Amino acid sequence: MTPPISLNFSPESLKDIEALLRRQMLFYAQAQDQILAEAKKLAGEFYIFQKQLSHQIRMDNENREWSDLSISVRKLRGYVTIQWRIRYWYKSSRDGRKGFNAKHLSKSKNSSHYKKSLAKEASAAEFQTVMQLEDQFIVLRHLSGVVRDAQKQLVDTMKSLGIDYSANSVLSADQESAYALHERIGNLLLLLHYRLWPQHNAADTQAGFVPLIDPKAGVSRNVDPTALHAALSRMEQSYAELEQLFMGKSQSAAGSN
Repeated sequence: MTPPISLNFSPESLKDIEALLRRQMLFYAQAQDQILAEAKKLAGEFYIFQKQLSHQIRMDNENREWSDLSISVRKLRGYVTIQWRIRYWYKSSRDGRKGFNAKHLSKSKNSSHYKKSLAKEASAAEFQTVMQLEDQFIVLRHLSGVVRDAQKQLVDTMKSLGIDYSANSVLSADQESAYALHERIGNLLLLLHYRLWPQHNAADTQAGFVPLIDPKAGVSRNVDPTALHAALSRMEQSYAELEQLFMGKSQSAAGSN
């Protein structure tokens, strides 16, 4: 373990540094959550595709080849894992009912993806879709790994500065200071703004232009984007006023000096 760095930080400076590092750690955690959500969305779309294809086979009364591929998406120790699985069917010797066991597909030796294994297991009807999906999963696995490496590096930096860190400390509200919670609110405001208007930029803000709410944001189409943007702007202004108070720079304090 890297020994703590001996620097003559004032308590106030060290507190600011700690807040910034914890804020960055929270961003990393949010990035992993975004990657996880995207992987689950893609897996869900694959299951819809499978269901539609199966229905079409029955409608056509065809006995085409079909696969039993499925996808396992989860977060393990903060890292997003995306694995392909395949079902193996069997008939119970006890009651004669049909059941299945599922196991993970194995990657080829020295390979970071499942393409060779998928080429053997995917049916002709789903082959192209499965390969395209794996291409997207390769990118998501890589992104999650990059974020994980950055998280580890940040933890080492915090420890070297003598900042107490545990896996749950960043997200444990009952252990956070008021200032750290304030930082978290700021992060959530940024995330909320991005979720509502992912393409919104500084030029739009300067021009006073408010784009339509992103359809993927999960907000009703009846919501007025201009009114919503104005409400969020008021929240951001209140957040900025809170920040001034936390930093001891309120207008009343400034006026008394």
